[in-house]
Amino acid sequence: MSFDGPTTTSKEKDNENNNHEKDFVIREGFPALYVPESNFSQPWLDDDEPIPPPLLPFASFQNAVDITPQHLSTLWKDCELVFTARTKETHEAYSSGATFFIPCVMKPRCALEGLAKLIFDQHTQHLPLGIFKPECSGAEWWALILEQDENDDEQDNDDVGMHFDADYGLEEQVKNLMIHPRLSTVTYLTDVGVPTLVLDEKSPTNNNTASSLNGNVERSWLSSPSIGKHISFDGRLLHGAPGAFFPAASNPRKQQQQQTQPFDAEIHSTSKMNKKSKMTEDKQIIISEDNSVTFTTSNKRITFLVNIWLNHCPLDAELLDQDVCDQLQTPWNSTTTEDVVSLLGDKRKKQDQDDNNTVVFQWIATTTVPDDIPTVTLEAATNNKVKKMICEETTLCHHNVTFALLCSSAASKEVATKVGVDGSSVQIQFQKDAFQIIVGDECYSEDDEEDDETRS
Repeated sequence: MSFDGPTTTSKEKDNENNNHEKDFVIREGFPALYVPESNFSQPWLDDDEPIPPPLLPFASFQNAVDITPQHLSTLWKDCELVFTARTKETHEAYSSGATFFIPCVMKPRCALEGLAKLIFDQHTQHLPLGIFKPECSGAEWWALILEQDENDDEQDNDDVGMHFDADYGLEEQVKNLMIHPRLSTVTYLTDVGVPTLVLDEKSPTNNNTASSLNGNVERSWLSSPSIGKHISFDGRLLHGAPGAFFPAASNPRKQQQQQTQPFDAEIHSTSKMNKKSKMTEDKQIIISEDNSVTFTTSNKRITFLVNIWLNHCPLDAELLDQDVCDQLQTPWNSTTTEDVVSLLGDKRKKQDQDDNNTVVFQWIATTTVPDDIPTVTLEAATNNKVKKMICEETTLCHHNVTFALLCSSAASKEVATKVGVDGSSVQIQFQKDAFQIIVGDECYSEDDEEDDETRS
């Protein structure tokens, strides 16, 4: 008697050979891309990848987003409505706060989703076809609101501690598994507040511990807020907005007194206004019935953050609730042209029927050609030049970490003031011992301690 065992069809063989397509492949802290024309079957594991650009870990675009003034105030209100971040509690390893996600194949439902999707498209449109799966890629986004003291008292200004952008929901499940977005981006919607600091320091790989961060920092980038400005950088880099190191510049723009003038959308486009009439971040726009526009101050640092994720969706980032979408005030409609993507709003009262849309914001930068930024050097101060070491403590990779700035506070403040005057960016070269990272003991959250008790 013969017995015919199970046979393997050609289809089953193909499935067996391509099982690795379902594997989650990580390359140097990123979800791996795919080799073009491999039909998503071959992870890109050799040679430099096209994103982030290997020779361009940081890029600044001074006037990337052109915002129409009559909609700027509603964008601010929308950002405040979705702003959910809160201060890290003493028992927590990381601060928490909701972030949102829009898949790159989804049609935006509101202006904030539209801006997030626009930023994603601008940074990925040059990539070869087939290197990422659209259904597993998209933009993680959130808004950040920092209060700024009207008396310019640096001690009272909110700031952002140094941190990595990562899928912390996944890291909670698999300790020390840090997966990062391809790019982290910041778009400034106001002109005031502490500058963004990006260190040329990548997160430890799986083969290294947090101790690999120990030592001197050699290079960083500093970006001061300016309406419509956009920066992007390698998603593995340490960054924050630490006011102790580089404080907000006092009166970064010459604030004009409250002013009223006839409103013209063409004239008041943020990219076309002259220096005297250009809005500052802490000005709110009110359009009256006689078609005049009034600027008032509000003193808030408002930024729109977007992380570019390819071949992975962060676990804790979710779609914005429809109930919240319905409360957002900025009108939303979209149109695409060959040269620029414009985000359009509702028509103004008494406008001609043919001109039934008003521009809310549009992308006018070329992401492949960033601004040229100058380089400054900061040296470690001698004992008689520095009164005290400026330090900031935080938690990174489940370790207590201290950042120490050992140059003179006057020198760091001078750099911050220089970029604060015009809202520009600068590259900083730190000489030996001028900026140090000191990794301390491992720390645990309450959840970690509970897990240890359970195992014991």
